[in-house]
Amino acid sequence: MNAIAAADAIEGASAVRLVRATLAGPVMQVLRSSMPELKQVPAKSAYDRVIGSIYLVQRAFRVFRDGREQFRHLLVDADGKVVPDDTTPLSCGRSLEQVVAMVVRTTARRYFRQHLAPPDDAETSDDKGSLLERIGLKASRPTAQFTPKQSSQADELYDTIKEYLLYEWQVPLVPTYATLTVERARSLGGRLLECNSPGKLALLLGLPLPVEIGGAQMPESEAASAAALAARPAVKLVPAGIAVSSPPAPVRPTGQSLIALIVTPDGKRLRGSSFSDTLLSPEVRAVLKNDGLTLHLTSILGAAGAVAAKALVGGLGLGMEQLAVLLLGSRELVGDSVFLRLFGPSAEPAVLERFVQRARSAGIGPSTTLPEVIDFVTSVFTRAVEPAGR
Repeated sequence: MNAIAAADAIEGASAVRLVRATLAGPVMQVLRSSMPELKQVPAKSAYDRVIGSIYLVQRAFRVFRDGREQFRHLLVDADGKVVPDDTTPLSCGRSLEQVVAMVVRTTARRYFRQHLAPPDDAETSDDKGSLLERIGLKASRPTAQFTPKQSSQADELYDTIKEYLLYEWQVPLVPTYATLTVERARSLGGRLLECNSPGKLALLLGLPLPVEIGGAQMPESEAASAAALAARPAVKLVPAGIAVSSPPAPVRPTGQSLIALIVTPDGKRLRGSSFSDTLLSPEVRAVLKNDGLTLHLTSILGAAGAVAAKALVGGLGLGMEQLAVLLLGSRELVGDSVFLRLFGPSAEPAVLERFVQRARSAGIGPSTTLPEVIDFVTSVFTRAVEPAGR
């Protein structure tokens, strides 16, 4: 029996390696031609870049589902025939359904290790480890190694819920899964599979509902009537002869008042939920090109440290929208590991100061438009993801 079990384990490990090689090779080749976010990423780094980003994993799944024909040559069985559905074994020995579950689990494990371990000890590749040095924000030093001891909390949570990580709709829920204690995750068990949306998961965990799905949705006819009513100018009766002044424009918090609004009570991190309304702004949505995944975006902002926020708000005079765009745009370009090293709670002050100095030299300040903020972070970080020798 032991010999049979060992043989099965070897066969399973071989299949996993084959699946990963296929994902990192042929699959990434298709995705790099279809996803603008990957066009400048070196081929050897594309897989790690995608798996290290919740957003990019979602984008990759969407590209696959919307353009499955592009992947037809990979969706074949051992005889080279195209599989008829997601449950038929592929040439690697695993079905597409199983491959999807593997991707979801790998994404979750990577995210847990990046966010539940100290930022300096988070799992990084050589490409990410050298990124800050390559853009001149940090002096070169050996890349920190990720040890079993440091990963225990992340791996324990992963081991607790991995059997329930099966579907691509769970990818945007991973940041929320990461907030669970092992005990809570164990007690929830299969109930996690009952929550196939951020709203349902928030209700199960007793968290605030995401802004875009908070409360019950009104019927379209009622919503249209309410919108039309809200659009009407208010009518106010004023005695004759009394001058009426226009109401003052709303004051946007800046400086210390903004810091007080967006920093958690313990003064360590940003309060992601404070950005919910900001992320619904048409101007912000236009430059971030997000699909309304506000719960995911607020979780990213919630991973940023208060020290970084104070440096960006105090040193550059950024407002709330500018800060959100700068942080989210940077994270999209560099991935979670470097983002945490640069802007996380344990960010190195010298690195952060050099970034602020570069931004100040580029003219980034209170009057900078959101597209200009995106252009700046792109100019800073794009060089780090271009293939060597370009």
